[in-house]
Amino acid sequence: MPNRCALRGIACRHSHVCDNQDCRRKPCGHCGKCNAVCPDFREGECRRLKQAPYVCNWCVDYSKCTLKKRMHFSSGAHENYRQTLRKAHSGTHLSWETPCTMDRLLREHLSGGQSIHHIMAHSTDLIPVGGKTVYRLIANGLMPFVRRMDLPEAAGRKRKSSLPEKGRRHADLRRGDRRSCQDFLRHMEGHSTASVVEMDSVIGRVWEGGKCLPTLNFNFCGMMPVFLRERNDAQSVVECLDWLEGRLGPETFRELLQVVLTDNGGEFTLVDRMEAGKDGSRRIGRLFFCNPYSSWQKGRVENNHRILRRVLPRGTSFDSLDQDRVNLPVPHVNSMPRAEYNDVPALETFGKTVGEEALQRLGIPRCRRGRSFRRQSPSACSPPPAPSPGGTFNPVRRDFAGGRGRP
Repeated sequence: MPNRCALRGIACRHSHVCDNQDCRRKPCGHCGKCNAVCPDFREGECRRLKQAPYVCNWCVDYSKCTLKKRMHFSSGAHENYRQTLRKAHSGTHLSWETPCTMDRLLREHLSGGQSIHHIMAHSTDLIPVGGKTVYRLIANGLMPFVRRMDLPEAAGRKRKSSLPEKGRRHADLRRGDRRSCQDFLRHMEGHSTASVVEMDSVIGRVWEGGKCLPTLNFNFCGMMPVFLRERNDAQSVVECLDWLEGRLGPETFRELLQVVLTDNGGEFTLVDRMEAGKDGSRRIGRLFFCNPYSSWQKGRVENNHRILRRVLPRGTSFDSLDQDRVNLPVPHVNSMPRAEYNDVPALETFGKTVGEEALQRLGIPRCRRGRSFRRQSPSACSPPPAPSPGGTFNPVRRDFAGGRGRP
């Protein structure tokens, strides 16, 4: 019996481990019976298996090697591939009751504006297939009461325009300061554990100006606080950062905003004042800017904006809003399950990491019931409607309204 112990030979000092006093092999490193009973047995590893071709088929020491072999058989590998291919082409095997249950469940929650992933994260027992399979079943018409146009963003997607956005000034803030997106990627290669924050602004009517909503997205959990400012200029962004530093404290602020990534909007031109606090000390580790018209480089905050835009669509004036009405949809946006964060809500992760007291200081409450927040019309922001009894606020619904039904 071959000996596979890594201490076999000279390093082994054991003898008569198998309790056979008639054994003439001393020490036990020359016998293979000790592998099952020796307390110091350690499986030996061949260093050649860590290099190509990672198998023992063509090894010159195959006949005299005592270690475990790793062989490759082409016929068996090809047969496994054929079985995998046939299984992939065989389709989804579902009983007749399963699509009916899925159809009722999807119809109920899609009518409230929830996404497929949101539904599957809370109904894993009732949907035994993956997300792509659900989308394929809907696209092929196998769901009798669910159509593709019932998905929350199916009708809202449009072809990407090659023309630049009008009405917004983009300043070149990367003048030899090593602040481009490429510099950001190189910086993150050496500082992969740094806390990254994506910063942007949600603007109302572009041509009329007025109030705006600066936003910050903490990438470690996906939480996005939203602030209301009277105007969309560089000084309002500085005031927003000053307010945030005063609420969180200088130490927590520096720990969370180690790296900041934003766009080339005109409201981010006061770079030195953004990086330094009121006392002149540095509060932001590094500040980087995306390439012009490349919002996809800060996709996390843009995805949160897509959800927020369901409440405040483009062309909406923010002049009649206050911070209390802005805070109404924010906790629901931060409570949505995301696959990127293992379906853990951002509020829960931020509360455990930074503290629940920080959430209270930022003015971000938990999800509340009994409040109604209608979707704003592009013409003007109407006063908030009266709360409807029994109404709930759905963060992903196209029409944010309370009560037992749509108004």
